Amino acid sequence: MKIDIVQDAKSAVGNYKPVIISDGNIDFFDISDSECVEVRANQVIDQFSSQNVESNLLSILKKVRIGGKVVLSGIDCNILSRQLISGQIDENTFSNIVSACNSMSSLKKISRAVKLSGFTVESQKINGSVYEIVAKRG
Repeated sequence: MKIDIVQDAKSAVGNYKPVIISDGNIDFFDISDSECVEVRANQVIDQFSSQNVESNLLSILKKVRIGGKVVLSGIDCNILSRQLISGQIDENTFSNIVSACNSMSSLKKISRAVKLSGFTVESQKINGSVYEIVAKRG
C-alpha cells in the first residue's frame, strides 16, 4: 500500500491512498503498522499540532514496512528565521507563513527522529525554507 498524508483528499497523488490531517492530527483508522511500501507526507509536518509533532511522526514511520520508503517535508524554522533576519523575506511574508502553520520543526530535528526510528536517510535537501527527507526503513 502507498499512502499520501494530505490536508484534503483532492491533494493526494494518484495511486496513493489519501490520509487526511484533521485538527493537527492523523487518524490511521484502517492502516496497520508496517503495511506501507511508501508514505508521502509532503508539506504537512507543519500542520501537526505542536504538542503532537513527534507522536504523529512516529505514527507515520511505524506504517512503513521493512524496505519501504518515507518522504517528509515541511518548513525549517531555523532557515525561515534566517531569511527574515537577512531580509530575504519581509515581515508580511514571514507572518503569512507562520500563521498558516500549526507548528514548525527543523530538518535536523526531523532527520534525527527518522534515524532513531531505524531508517536510513537516503537524501535530505532544503529548497528555500522547505526541507525534504527521503528515508528507507532497514
